Amino acid sequence: YGIRTYPEPIDFKKIIKLIDKSNVDEIILENTIQPFISYTKKYDKKVWLHLHNDFINIELDNRYVNLIKNAVNKSAGIITVSNYIKHRVLELENVSSSKIKVLKNCTNLEIFRPLSFEEKNKYRAKYGIGQDEFAILFAGRISREKGVMQLLNVVENLNKKYSNIKTIIVGSSKSGTNNIDSYTSDVIAKIKKLGDKVKFTGYIKYKELGNVYNVADVAVFPAIWEEPAGLTIIEAMACKIPVVTTYSGGIVEYTDKNSSILCNKDERLEKELEENIIKIIENKKLSNKIAENGYKKAKEYNVLGIKISKDNELAAEWYSEPECRRNIYSATKSFTSCAVGFAVQEGLIDLNEKLT
Repeated sequence: YGIRTYPEPIDFKKIIKLIDKSNVDEIILENTIQPFISYTKKYDKKVWLHLHNDFINIELDNRYVNLIKNAVNKSAGIITVSNYIKHRVLELENVSSSKIKVLKNCTNLEIFRPLSFEEKNKYRAKYGIGQDEFAILFAGRISREKGVMQLLNVVENLNKKYSNIKTIIVGSSKSGTNNIDSYTSDVIAKIKKLGDKVKFTGYIKYKELGNVYNVADVAVFPAIWEEPAGLTIIEAMACKIPVVTTYSGGIVEYTDKNSSILCNKDERLEKELEENIIKIIENKKLSNKIAENGYKKAKEYNVLGIKISKDNELAAEWYSEPECRRNIYSATKSFTSCAVGFAVQEGLIDLNEKLT
């Protein structure tokens, strides 16, 4: 029940006509600020902004900041992917916290899952990784803030200490393309210097990514900025691959020191990355523990199903797997008990009613 728009140029008049003709209930804009400002002027409470980058609270002139604040306050609200992004938005003056909702990223556990030993070896062979070699993986946007060059510096040192390490760099500067900007050119030049010890795949389609994660013995995401959330971390954990990453922005809302190894993103970063990758290489028990804990953590971010209602009637539904009985754990029971208590108090249900 929305019209999705993108950062590419759009015909605002055509979109307005389409919205008016369709009589939409809600308009959800994906991570794009200028249309958000424009749409709220006309549709105010119908407009939501799904924000997965720190686009709002950046250094801008006061006029633009005021336009953003007015848009936030006029809109239905902002949906952020982490509390970190929520708090960044709330640093703007006179913005109500009730306007900002946190909806964490999830992933598809049918695509991102542990493969069998035989399947892993098939994909390791595809990407030139021998059974006796140790594979380091980076997946994500090839950009300065992702720390790709820092990782390659670490790999260069590790290759002097270990003869069996291979590294795979997956991604591009722009999602869905193999666009090469100046930073990507520097990364490619560094990779060429490291020879056949490092493989750069470029962009890989989403459905293939789970197979690529499974070739790794460790996945490293050395973000040097405040990462809004870090979806790749969930994906790697879902494949039961131990993760090394940084204390950064929203990352620590998705993982912790039990489900990954966290490094400081300061002048010690490369040293800490190297030390912790060595721990994974040398300590199989630790590697397995981190991988297992990460796998359990990733299951918290699986989407079981989606239901959409319009005027209190079910309009659409989707399930990732058939409905079945599921274990209810302590926190869930407490939450459910409170919800039932509130519902009884407000006369919405009766304890003698049978649930269907």
